[in-house]
Amino acid sequence: MNVSRREVYGAKILSYLFTQPGLSRADLADLLQIDRGNLTRLVRELGDQGYIIEGEAEESNETTAGRKKIPLRLDDMRLCFLGIEVQETWLVIRGFSVYGKVLSTNRYTLESPSLGGDALIAGIARATTQEMEQLSIRGRNVLGVGIAISGLANPAQGLVLYSEHLGVVGNPLDLQKPLETLLKVPVAIDNDAKCCCYDVMTFGEFSDRQDFVYLFCELEEDSADPHLFSRVGIGSSLVLGGKVHYGANSAAGEFRSIFAPPGARGQFGLPVVQAIKRVRSDQRGRIQVLTELSQHLGFLSNYLDLEAIYLGGGIELYEAEMRPLLEEAIRSTWLYQDRFAKPLGIRFAENGDKPAVRGAAALIARKLFLV
Repeated sequence: MNVSRREVYGAKILSYLFTQPGLSRADLADLLQIDRGNLTRLVRELGDQGYIIEGEAEESNETTAGRKKIPLRLDDMRLCFLGIEVQETWLVIRGFSVYGKVLSTNRYTLESPSLGGDALIAGIARATTQEMEQLSIRGRNVLGVGIAISGLANPAQGLVLYSEHLGVVGNPLDLQKPLETLLKVPVAIDNDAKCCCYDVMTFGEFSDRQDFVYLFCELEEDSADPHLFSRVGIGSSLVLGGKVHYGANSAAGEFRSIFAPPGARGQFGLPVVQAIKRVRSDQRGRIQVLTELSQHLGFLSNYLDLEAIYLGGGIELYEAEMRPLLEEAIRSTWLYQDRFAKPLGIRFAENGDKPAVRGAAALIARKLFLV
């Protein structure tokens, strides 16, 4: 077996153990169609490198007397990823084990709004380095960093294409390569709503779902007025045929209501645009916002025949009000409503969850482990 082939098989072993922890050497040999001797040597090498650990031996169905199955898994006690959500004036960093367990959470203030360029890179690198050092003290090895940004991104090239909140409004900003140079680990970036989809597909309870939409609603509290949100931003992303849909300009999922008047800035139409910041305290205005969102999601889910709708980022606070609105919007725009009901799952994130942060960790995990 030459070196390049060994590397290919090694990558496939890590990929299998990422998605199916507990496989034995015999299972892996069968999956890879190689003899068990070569497989054993590969597993030993990956174990020596700190990637794989053995579990407790289990009874096997094999006929050889006394032979027991030894489950293998990635070293969840030492290996980890960082997931980062970057907003205009702050960022949140969470450490995750390779199988998605939260290890740490910290919020950092960025020095000035709309940083852009070198200042933004330096701010992210400074906070990330602190997190990596703290995890290292705890015996954790950070394999890579995933970053969720608000705006348009090209994950294949590691570019922020456009983000008013981050000060990227002219030329695209290369965020990946400079951070990889500073942090000395692989880095991946993507739009925050798209990262939420990777969370579902990687660490979610229903990772086998092939066609769904994720509505990511950012609700930023107003520090000066407890009755208001300083910003309400709506992002969304589609998964079609098991793949996140990017579109021709990496802009698939960018939301603007069909009721928004031509030429007006913002995502909603009147009178919703007048009520948007009062969502926190004005129930009547909030219902207007939730109704308009539900109408769009209902049409989209039926038009594309989706199997699920996920919602998170803050909007889960209003699940009791939005769920019936969404169910009615789906029912009323379903062509066959009088003949048979459309099965479709609606799932809100847990209160206080950070799906974009975990999705950023899933993004780098998939880049490193999924072959």
